[in-house]
Amino acid sequence: MKDKGQLVSYLHPFDIPFYQKFGFDLVANEVSATLVLKNLMQRSSGQGSIVRTSANQSLFSEVKAVYETYANQHHGMLIRDDAWWDRLMRRGYTQEAALFCGPKGEARGYLLYTFNKTEMVIHELVALDSTAESELWAFVSSHDSMFETVRATHFGTPDEIASILPNVTGLSIETEFNWMARIVDVEAFLNAISFQTAEKVYVEIKNDVVDFNNGIFELGEKVRRVQSAPNDLLLQTDIGSFSQMMFGFKRPKELSYYGKVSASETVLAIFEAAIPHDKPRFYDGF
Repeated sequence: MKDKGQLVSYLHPFDIPFYQKFGFDLVANEVSATLVLKNLMQRSSGQGSIVRTSANQSLFSEVKAVYETYANQHHGMLIRDDAWWDRLMRRGYTQEAALFCGPKGEARGYLLYTFNKTEMVIHELVALDSTAESELWAFVSSHDSMFETVRATHFGTPDEIASILPNVTGLSIETEFNWMARIVDVEAFLNAISFQTAEKVYVEIKNDVVDFNNGIFELGEKVRRVQSAPNDLLLQTDIGSFSQMMFGFKRPKELSYYGKVSASETVLAIFEAAIPHDKPRFYDGF
């Protein structure tokens, strides 16, 4: 992967501790929700319109465009090429889609769904604004005669669904810890994301299974390997915890609390300020 210039590696683990030995650690969770009718008394505001489509129709290109915009706005998401969309089609995820278009006809969200007897299955709900999100849930509500429950995955976070639905009483949320990743090449990764702080700080990676990541890196205008660093400006960690921190899955102070990171309060504050607070999300099983 290093030779190919790949910066990160993802996997879906059969056993989390097994892959932690190789420097991988959790960077995203899969959240699913089971909803009943009282959670879904959502009515359309009349803004915009929803059009039904599927992967074999030309309009589906608008679905792809919405996903690309959404993925670029969030950490960790897969860049889907046409081959990957074809894979989703073969798995049956794109046979039924609802595309929300705003008042001017611009695509702002979509829903990939199907029905399994008395259950509506939502494979993916992606919205670029709250109006699109609300209208897509209203579309789900309008099918209340066709389901007893709705099983949804890939809809955002529990906080987001709690903010948009009119009644979350009894809403069941399940979280599976299932997406692991690791930074392949620390120096190349940090240079690629242009990680910069107001003052120089240092990171020491210890005990990686690959030698080229072990050592101390200076983070300034350009990232470079150095032989030593001032203790009061040094953050020490392993590659798995460092990957969690840089993905935004775990905060620096949280990792420090659990002994995964060693650093002064000054250095922790610098990293807290530099790393975005958005949680990574990942919607594509392998």
